[in-house]
Amino acid sequence: MRTLGAADFDASALTIRMLGTDRDLRPFYRAVKAIPWLDALATRMRGIKPPRYPTLWETIVNAVMFQQVSIHAASAILRRVVESLSKPLEYKGRKIYPFFEPADFLRTRSAELRKLGVSENKELTLNAVADALTSGMLGEADLEAMPTNDALARLMMLRGIGPWTAAVICLRGLGRLDVFPLEDSGVARSLADLSGQANTSVAQILDVLGEQRGMLYYHLLLGRLETQGHLETSHAVAPRPFRPQSAPPRRGPNRPARRR
Repeated sequence: MRTLGAADFDASALTIRMLGTDRDLRPFYRAVKAIPWLDALATRMRGIKPPRYPTLWETIVNAVMFQQVSIHAASAILRRVVESLSKPLEYKGRKIYPFFEPADFLRTRSAELRKLGVSENKELTLNAVADALTSGMLGEADLEAMPTNDALARLMMLRGIGPWTAAVICLRGLGRLDVFPLEDSGVARSLADLSGQANTSVAQILDVLGEQRGMLYYHLLLGRLETQGHLETSHAVAPRPFRPQSAPPRRGPNRPARRR
């Protein structure tokens, strides 16, 4: 994250954006009552709000870097890129690296990016995004003003941005809870582990959650961290199977597609 100066920096607004403290999640908690295992998980994680990245650029870089690679691998690559492309600040004897700007990325040679672990396709995608942002062809304010389906369509006009990446950008960058990144390799596995059923249908769960479906993304991540011992929670509740109610399905803003 980088700011342009004291006049442009609103710490309160940025904190609210990044931590989602202004989001009313009562509709989500009402919806999960129909899904016992998710209701139990949401109860253990009560108080969690949907976070957002501080800028659209940082959102897109993260979404692209995490395409089709493990969380650990993508995190390691992104850390190397940030440390290489930005100038660290010293604070109490520690180096703090601000997130690099689009211009910083555009100035970096391809050979250097390969050494850092950035593939050619991801370099080309981020070059296109950086060009669009610096030229004004792509702006966060414009996306914010669009309905979710239109924002998804606009993002997918960019090279290398498919349905999965566009959904992640809308969720993590624009705070749209009416999207869920489908075709994520970890979704089916996490659903089976957390629900206790191997054949749990994500489509049925998304239909029940409706416009709160994006919260499933965060709770699956938290559930994985909990089962791996990285989170300590109280009031453990054994998962119960989800039995969908007979109701006509609602069409969401994004459909299953190859993760890109």
